[in-house]
Amino acid sequence: ALLLGPLAVEQRLRGKGVGAGLMQVALNRAELAGHKAVILVGDPEYYARFGFVADPATGLHMPGPVERRRFLAYEFVDGSLAGVEGRVMAAGAMVTGLREAA
Repeated sequence: ALLLGPLAVEQRLRGKGVGAGLMQVALNRAELAGHKAVILVGDPEYYARFGFVADPATGLHMPGPVERRRFLAYEFVDGSLAGVEGRVMAAGAMVTGLREAA
């Protein structure tokens, strides 16, 4: 699974679909790269519209404190996180954000 975050949008661009667009690009790229699931820590009220739910991540925990209701997962392959347990750990290179062209 891929750990996604943080996702932030500059104040002047909020409410214009930028965050939703970034999320769609991130999910598309994760799926094309062969990831079976994406996990994140965020507001369930926001991320539910993209299909993120808490249930698939119930066996996982972060290295630091995380409010459990905010630990969410999206499975590209149904059941890909079923039975998965343990602490989330980095296993590859971190890719940093997309920057606005200057």
